[in-house]
Amino acid sequence: MSLEMSGQPAVAAGRRRPLYSLAWYLVPPVAGIALGVGAYAVWCDDRAFLSLWHGGSIDPESIPDPWLLRGAGVAIATAVWVFAAQLLRGEGRLADGLRLAAPGFSGFLAILALNAVASYTGYELTYFSALAGVYGFAFFAAWLVAASLRTGEGKLWRLHEGIAKHAALIVAAAGIGYFALSWTLSMLQYRAVRISYHDCAGFDEMLWKTLHGQFMRASVWERSFLGQHFEFIHLLLLPVYVLWPGLPILMLTQSAGLASGVIPIYLLSKRKLGSRFVAVCFCVAYLFYAPMQYADKRLIYEIYLPETLAIPALLWVLYFLECGNMWGLLTAGFLAAACKEDMAMPVAMTGLVLIARRKWRWGFAIFVGGWTWFVASLLVIIPYFEGGQSHVMSYFSEMGGSARGVIATVFGNPIETLRHAFAFQRIDFMLMMLVPMGMLALLSPMTLLIFLPSIASNSLATWPPSARIVYHYHIALVPFAVGGAIFGAANLVKFLERKSLLWTGVPRSLRAGLVAVFAGVMVLAASAAGDVLYGKFPLSLNFYNPKSPAYWRHIYVQAPRAKFFVEKVLPTIPKDARVCASQYLATRFTHRATDYTYPNTPRGVERADYIVIEIDEPVNPSTVYSVSPVCEGEPFFPSFECILKEQGIYVFKRTDPRWEG
Repeated sequence: MSLEMSGQPAVAAGRRRPLYSLAWYLVPPVAGIALGVGAYAVWCDDRAFLSLWHGGSIDPESIPDPWLLRGAGVAIATAVWVFAAQLLRGEGRLADGLRLAAPGFSGFLAILALNAVASYTGYELTYFSALAGVYGFAFFAAWLVAASLRTGEGKLWRLHEGIAKHAALIVAAAGIGYFALSWTLSMLQYRAVRISYHDCAGFDEMLWKTLHGQFMRASVWERSFLGQHFEFIHLLLLPVYVLWPGLPILMLTQSAGLASGVIPIYLLSKRKLGSRFVAVCFCVAYLFYAPMQYADKRLIYEIYLPETLAIPALLWVLYFLECGNMWGLLTAGFLAAACKEDMAMPVAMTGLVLIARRKWRWGFAIFVGGWTWFVASLLVIIPYFEGGQSHVMSYFSEMGGSARGVIATVFGNPIETLRHAFAFQRIDFMLMMLVPMGMLALLSPMTLLIFLPSIASNSLATWPPSARIVYHYHIALVPFAVGGAIFGAANLVKFLERKSLLWTGVPRSLRAGLVAVFAGVMVLAASAAGDVLYGKFPLSLNFYNPKSPAYWRHIYVQAPRAKFFVEKVLPTIPKDARVCASQYLATRFTHRATDYTYPNTPRGVERADYIVIEIDEPVNPSTVYSVSPVCEGEPFFPSFECILKEQGIYVFKRTDPRWEG
């Protein structure tokens, strides 16, 4: 039962505390030591330090003495403890407030645990101190809020009730706010000519050519796009695209689609946890969630990808699964699978859940249908259009490089498989996915089962970007982390409300509501803190770091080179021309006869009527491939004459007949 459903204040009991409860008084000072240890570990670890402040440098002589940091940590923790106790004491004694606030520091003990394991095993776990700090901060904030609400009175209680009363309106406003911010940033980046063509504007060109008789084709792919992925969700946008063709409308639909994810999250949270206040917390946490934001705005300057729509689709799958709405599940599952072939895997796994719930026919049909979709896509449809094996299998080169090879490696060499899956970078990746959602997804066996194939896919891939949240390979794991946190919180409520030792003086009618509030606030605080540390949106440190590729001036400001390109270069190129352009500039030529990317498209120069390149086009530090043209000094192309140059942008026009091949 939720807090707003019960409407009864908790009654503090004056019974004597057992002796072991005095141990809680040791937690805050030990947590202070943990803060000092964590700060020292991050300061001394180049990788950890640079993950928080890109481009920074560490002077070993400037690092304070470790015991000085530990002492400062204890002093800070003690001051915060006393301040929190004053807030929680109400009309009671300070000692009551100190005892009530002390357990809230427990989350910081994870820092000590990580460093202890690192000291005795040699594993590089000190790098995770920053994430442990995020978790500790979220745990403390959640404990403080839940402990304040147990009295059933005060300003925080009234705020809680006000949020619960207007929950739907708050969620709608938050979703609209995210949509407005996301699309505004997209349009600013579009205006600044800072959008990479690859895996982004190619979809704009594909829809444009589909409307003009070349179904699912774009110059970046030698054959049909179906040879890359069995993915067609963007074709459903054609009726809107006809009215407003171009990348802006695609960016708008992506921003709106991701923002709409708050709807299934709100409905699912309210259903599982019975609290509108907690539902608001989960919705806002989703909007702050850095992995979701990177799916929206990747760090490689790509800001549109149709498969991002699988995030809200899979969230709806979880909601309809919980409701038992089979036709809704089937519809949402179809839309998710249409986003990309591997999104059919979690849809298929929902069939096992239905079978366990004795819905045999639906479960068997969805399980077999989902896996048939995936296997047919990977082994039949994509190879047919590509003329060979799917390029996706190259992502598993160290695991066999083919479907048969991966299966043979997993079952024939399980030790090597586990070593690969639990390598440092993959643990780091999974923690960055789970910590901002309070690690609660690990408490939900059902969602772990549903998304097990997606987790395995990311864990076994040897393609480096698959283990980094700044790309898009984690899209299927966003619904796992968010939806799993909701189910995990519900399991936590069921478990903790029965533990009477934790609930001295709290009526049974309030226990479930307080645990739900604790989980909701923890997720919200962790998501916001994670966004600050490693996100890309305006709340993030990266957004304001001049040495970070996410720095706002690098991406969203229309520099003179962008004005020159838009005002002078674009009008110069005829609509029926074949254009070979460097990555950022090629994004704006998708509606010409053909749009080749320089220097990536084979024979693009030979086929082009015009070449448009930016010789100092920046290489994004987060990429594993170069998006810059291969030019040094003054570029020269035989059979072309330079007709325009300024701001590092050169426009060449063909003088000889072009190659036709």
